[in-house]
Amino acid sequence: MAFQLNSGSVRTEGVKSLLSVKEEMESNLRSLEECIEQLKGAMEGQAATSYFAEYDVIVKDIYSKLNTKVESYAEQLDSICSSFDDLDSEMSSKISVG
Repeated sequence: MAFQLNSGSVRTEGVKSLLSVKEEMESNLRSLEECIEQLKGAMEGQAATSYFAEYDVIVKDIYSKLNTKVESYAEQLDSICSSFDDLDSEMSSKISVG
């Protein structure tokens, strides 16, 4: 089966959606950060310090990395669409009559 791509659909349904999810994830991370800041005002001691350090390593770090990967994936899809469009245009110009 030949590779087929509707770059317009991929951009609007795929890339746009992924970037929207990325923005939602950034908003969620900001909300999490606000919760942690509130907890910092209400907790003290070694256990609290360990808890906040664990949050930074487990939640914040992983969430940030995942968000970066979602953005990278969207950029790759957009790049594939651009390459496909360029190739399609080039092929079209080679077979155009006139």
